[in-house]
Amino acid sequence: GIELLNRRQYGESVPYLQAAYAGASFGELFAPHLLKCLGWAYLCLQRYEEALKILNEGVESFPFYSDFLILRGELHKQLERYGEAFQDLKACMKIREQPGPEIDSAVLFETLGELHERLCNDRHALRCYCRACERDGADDSLLYSVGRLAQKTGSPEIMENLWEQSVRQKNPQRLMILTDILFQQREYTKILKNLECLESLLGKGE
Repeated sequence: GIELLNRRQYGESVPYLQAAYAGASFGELFAPHLLKCLGWAYLCLQRYEEALKILNEGVESFPFYSDFLILRGELHKQLERYGEAFQDLKACMKIREQPGPEIDSAVLFETLGELHERLCNDRHALRCYCRACERDGADDSLLYSVGRLAQKTGSPEIMENLWEQSVRQKNPQRLMILTDILFQQREYTKILKNLECLESLLGKGE
């Protein structure tokens, strides 16, 4: 079931996960992960009632396993229940210092950013996206959301800080994305200014 889930064959994974769930005891070491996988599969299939039932069971049975709160927050977001989504994600943040979460904190802050953006809280969304980008495992494509909101809110210093941070980290992938964002925003002078730094990391043949 997990192998099929990892392949994004959600419909095919469900019968196996359901069979495991039917025969499992909550005393089993793998029980919280099983519940998470089953809830995740239901969520990806937009079987929201079944997903909510499983995730509620997970939250109640394993209160320190914060992944359930992130997934339930995502479910509420998809159903436009923004109050409930915020409540779950804020509760998740309070217990995130506990060991064992498997969904990276970058996902938590990205989801919070998406919620704020849907509610037109652009500055709050921008701060959440920036915090997501600071986390290990963050998806570099999230930088496009940061660039869009930085331009929209008139916050060019955000992009400048990200550039300087990426230079310090010697992260050419991020620098290329930041350059692409500047190109899309027609900030040609800034691109030329940063070009020498980018070439020094990539090599002039790239």
